[in-house]
Amino acid sequence: CLVGSEMCIRDRANIDVNYKIIRNSKELTEEESIVTGDILQMESGQEYKLIVKGDVNSDGVANIKDVIVLRKYLLMKNNLNEVEQLAADTDLDGKTIGIKDLVRMRIIVITQGVM
Repeated sequence: CLVGSEMCIRDRANIDVNYKIIRNSKELTEEESIVTGDILQMESGQEYKLIVKGDVNSDGVANIKDVIVLRKYLLMKNNLNEVEQLAADTDLDGKTIGIKDLVRMRIIVITQGVM
């Protein structure tokens, strides 16, 4: 989902406007996957940070590494920035990151290969 917007991008090909996906000041190619923190730059100049649900560590997928990061956060062993918190809000309640988000993230990770 886009930060500050209700629009979710599920398939880059289904957007009817010109846009670029930017990471580290470079435009992504069609072959590259979107990761948490990438920037959607619209033709109009508007920019949105992209969030991949569960992708707390910005590698493009929700996996065991993200579960570990979230678990450490809940145990107060590390901090999450705003973008990481949005990716960690896997139950999409918009509230404080908690145990429900960790349980939901574990379900996401476990079921990824099943669907």
